Order: sequence, then C-alpha cells, then structure tokens
Amino acid sequence: MFMCCAIMELKTLYELLFFITFISISYAMSPLFFNKYGGGFMGIPHIEHKMTTPPAQWIKQRLDHFNHVDTRTWKQRYFVNDTFFNYSDASAPVFLMIGGEGKANPLWMVTGSWIEYAEHFGALCVMLEHRYYGTSHPTEDMSVKNMVYLNSEQALADLAHFRHYMTEKMGLSQNKWIAFGGSYPGSLAAWFRLKYPHMVDGAVATSGPLLAKVNFLEYLEVVQNALESTVPGCTEAIQQAVQSIEQNIKTAAGRSSIKDLFK
Repeated sequence: MFMCCAIMELKTLYELLFFITFISISYAMSPLFFNKYGGGFMGIPHIEHKMTTPPAQWIKQRLDHFNHVDTRTWKQRYFVNDTFFNYSDASAPVFLMIGGEGKANPLWMVTGSWIEYAEHFGALCVMLEHRYYGTSHPTEDMSVKNMVYLNSEQALADLAHFRHYMTEKMGLSQNKWIAFGGSYPGSLAAWFRLKYPHMVDGAVATSGPLLAKVNFLEYLEVVQNALESTVPGCTEAIQQAVQSIEQNIKTAAGRSSIKDLFK
C-alpha cells in the first residue's frame, strides 16, 4: 500500500528519477533485475509464455566520430517499443536501454522492471546495441587495426547520434530522456549523462564501475567469492592452473605442452 501511494504521488522528473534510482538500488544485488551475469552480458529474461518482440531497426553511424576526414559508416541495430507512449504528450519520457558487451536481446523490450516503469509513466522504450556486438558490426573483421574503434568514447558518440536521430525521426524534441544500464552499460549511462548533459536528463546506472581502472582487481574478487561459495576449493584449483600456465609459456617445451592440452 505504501509503495502504491508513493507511485501515485510521483509528478515531476526529479521524483521519477528518485523513484527509479531507489528501486534500482534495491535490486542491485539481484540478477533478476537486469539478469546480469559475469562479464556484463545481458542474459535471457525469464518469461512464462511466448511474447511478441519489436522488429530490429537500423541507424547509420560513423565509424569514427572524432575523425571528420574518415567518412566510413556502418549500420547499428536498435529496437523500439511504443506500446505505452503517448506521442501527443510532451511530458512523456523516453527510456533508453544501453547495450553492452553482448548481443541485444529484443525480449528486454517487452519485459523487465524498466518496462513496468514505462507502463506507469507512459514512456517510449528504445534499446541500442553496442558496436561490435550482436549484429552491429562496424568493420568487416576484428583485426587489431579495426579494434581501435571499440571503446567507450565511440560508444557514447553512437548514443549521442542515436538520440539526435530518434528525436528528429519521432518528434521527441520536448521529451525527457532517461538512460538505463547495468554493469558496463551502467557506466555508459552515467558517462552519457556526464558528457552529454544536454541530451539526457537522467541516468539509472545499476552496478556501474564508474572509476575506470587498468587492473580491476575488485571484479575478480567478486568472481572469486562466487566460485568459492559454489564449489569450495575451486578458486585454489584455478589459481594453481593459472600459475602452471604462466610457468609453461616461458619455455618452448612448456608452450608445446600447453598447445597439446588445448588441441
């Protein structure tokens, strides 16, 4: 009853953000919220019956947003769910789900907590697949020379162009945009708000590692704790295996032995 009353009293953008952030924090430790797994991939949502998902759509993106001499372009996949959206209501928000290091699953366009929020607030839901993942391929291959375009700065620029494109295409110049993401996409959501504050009015960053680190030990600590709680002695066995490989790759005989093991 208290939650229902709280929902009914939400009238402003700031109240909307506060409410969503509060709920997100409550679910941050549960994989049921975004169904996030190790590595930040989006899992498959749990559904009890077959659901119709929106078709894939495509937007033309620049390969390199920061080199104006480079005019190469590619097509990036995105999805739209306007089931709850009132096009004539300029106060209706736009919810942007940011794709991460995995294939964008269209089932997330019809289920999950953010869809419940969208139904309540009459929001338009859009999801953009991350470059180099799923079917969003900026380059013909993943060679070293092409992987230089896989970084968060380019991904944020993709989001900025997508936001501009959708605003023009669907007449969303007066609508407020809220970005959603968990894990790495959670970082992107917060960075998107920070770097392009004129394009996004708020961000819900669930479990986002905002402070980038070269040697991110904390992530492995979480993995270690999860492994140890599942199978006692597992982390020790993995550590011994890693140490053995590190020693073997130092010699030709050791490298040959490793090659034979992984044939």
